[in-house]
Amino acid sequence: MAKRKKRSLNTRSNMSQVDIVNVNQKSKKNKKTKKNNNKKKFKLFILIFIFAVLILSNKDFLQKILPSSSNKTLQVIQKYPTNQEEEVRFYDDLLIKWNGKSIIALNKDGTSKWEKEINFENPLVFLGTDTIYICEGNTGDLYFLNLDGRSLNRIQMESHIKKIVEKDGLIFITLETEDGEKLTIMDKEGVVQNNILLEDKRLLNFSANEDKTNIVLSTLGIEKGDLNSKLIFYKEKGEYVSELDFNEEIIISMEFVDENSIVVFTDSRLYFVEEGNTLWKRDMEHIKDMYVNTEDKDIYILTTNTLEVISYKNKVEESISLNGEYNKVEGFNKGVLLVGDNKIIGINNGRENLKYDTQEKIENVIINDSDIILFANNRINIMTEKKINR
Repeated sequence: MAKRKKRSLNTRSNMSQVDIVNVNQKSKKNKKTKKNNNKKKFKLFILIFIFAVLILSNKDFLQKILPSSSNKTLQVIQKYPTNQEEEVRFYDDLLIKWNGKSIIALNKDGTSKWEKEINFENPLVFLGTDTIYICEGNTGDLYFLNLDGRSLNRIQMESHIKKIVEKDGLIFITLETEDGEKLTIMDKEGVVQNNILLEDKRLLNFSANEDKTNIVLSTLGIEKGDLNSKLIFYKEKGEYVSELDFNEEIIISMEFVDENSIVVFTDSRLYFVEEGNTLWKRDMEHIKDMYVNTEDKDIYILTTNTLEVISYKNKVEESISLNGEYNKVEGFNKGVLLVGDNKIIGINNGRENLKYDTQEKIENVIINDSDIILFANNRINIMTEKKINR
């Protein structure tokens, strides 16, 4: 019996060993399963992390709210009376304005320097970069004045002058002739470079590259019952090169960004045109204004509530959600200014660094070197940056 008990004890001991082995095997299996689950979770975390990094690094998917750390505002350093009908331009320490009857030059302190009354029947005046252009619209006589009000040149166009503009170092004159509307392009000495008959097209805008070897016009017309805008390309001496159609779109603005490339925005799209061909285009809604930074090769597009920075290669460098609506974007001090009805903000490196609020409605803002010229309430305010003491 003792032996049986011993065998029985041994059997139980063996069974216990088997149980222990099974438990150990289960424990090892559970640990292995748990370890595999942990590996899967870690791999999943790595995949999610990599995906997030890819999305965040691709700025086409990224829109941020404008960080505000404004440490600057604007202060008025000089005021001039004016009204909405007057044309005004600043030249170093001189302000010149045309009020429809007289050209008036004021010193920076507001005192009068000279005044010239214009007695023409249908006068047109354009204040150029360093020359004042006066047209006797009905006769076609064109006068060039320097900034001291002295006559430099007189040219007889022998046609009714509708409009005169100096832009990109050239003079663009729209004439009414027997053959229809014509655009005459002159250099600043008054030498005719180009005569272009516009036929039944309406001239929207014009531009020239820096060395004036390429000229482009934008026009608007009706073709086959549809609204049609065109870019028409010419060489320096008026040689026709090519044209580019924008069907059922209106060209709002265009600008040469280098010798052969133009940025164009229409009522619905942004285009990058190189040597007369569309390199790329991007659908854009509610475009309000555009500014091109040719040094950094960036295009700033202002829409209803967003400022987008797009490279020449059609990559969105930055997309900033704005708190409020703005009407205009201007380059200023290596950044940009956004102008609204009652406020101005400055943005630099993706951050708001300047803020100015006013109760008056802002009619226009012009950048003049480091000064900001603000038109509001029949007054011109010459403004400059001011640090905020916190």
